[in-house]
Amino acid sequence: MAQIVCICGPSGVGKTSVLEQLQKLDNPWSYPVSTTTRIPRPEEKSGEYYHFLSDEDFTIRVERGDFIEHAIVHGIQYGLQKADLESLWDQGIEKSIVLVDIQGVRTIKKLYPNVISIFLMPDNFSDLEERLQARIPDNPEEISLRLENAKVEINEHKRECDWHVINNKDNLTSTVAYIVNIINWGLVI
Repeated sequence: MAQIVCICGPSGVGKTSVLEQLQKLDNPWSYPVSTTTRIPRPEEKSGEYYHFLSDEDFTIRVERGDFIEHAIVHGIQYGLQKADLESLWDQGIEKSIVLVDIQGVRTIKKLYPNVISIFLMPDNFSDLEERLQARIPDNPEEISLRLENAKVEINEHKRECDWHVINNKDNLTSTVAYIVNIINWGLVI
C-alpha cells in the first residue's frame, strides 16, 4: 500500500532545502516532482523540483483529470500529477515524499489513507521575511503577499497537519533529522 508524506508550510520556510537534504540520504523514499505555472528561478531546471507549464497547459491537464491535487497559491497554479506518483508505484516504490500546500494536504488525505502530514514553520517571522527577500529581492508586493499568507497558514491551518516542525535556518541538519524520525515512526505504524 502506498505511503505518502506531505510536507507543507509557508513560502520561504525551507521546504525545498529540506527536500534536498532528504534526497541525499540513503532511504527507500521517492520524491515526485510537482507542476507549476510560475516562472522558473535562474537555478531551476524543469523536471528537478517542478515541471514548469504555461497556464493554458496546466488548465488543460486539470480538465483532463491529470492531477491528484492542484491549487492556486499566491496567484500561481501548483499541482501533483497522477502520472508522476503512479509511475513510481508501478516501479514498486511506494513511499513518497511530496511538497504541497495545505490545500494539497487536505486533498491527498481524502484520497489516501496512509498519509503523514508535516507542517514546516520558521523559527521566527523575521527569518522568513529575510529568506523571501533573498529569494525575491525586487518584488516587495509579492513578499508582502507571501508573508500575509504565511500568517494565515501558521495561525489557521497548521493544526490540520499531524506534525509541526520548526526549521531553524541555522540548523537544517537537525530539522531534517527530526523529519526523518517522524517519517520512520509514522511508516512503521
